[in-house]
Amino acid sequence: MAALYQQVFFDYFLIIYMVEHPSEVVEMGQRGRTLVEREYSWSAIVARWLAELNV
Repeated sequence: MAALYQQVFFDYFLIIYMVEHPSEVVEMGQRGRTLVEREYSWSAIVARWLAELNV
């Protein structure tokens, strides 16, 4: 039960931080999108798959 309270406490302060720092939230979102596009696009997935097959 203590872990639940710790998580709620953490989430509360995370939300407060995000409200107080909106430009950082936008930057984190952009970095996340860039990472997903780079690592999980079909071209990246196929390239890794072909590398594993030595094709």
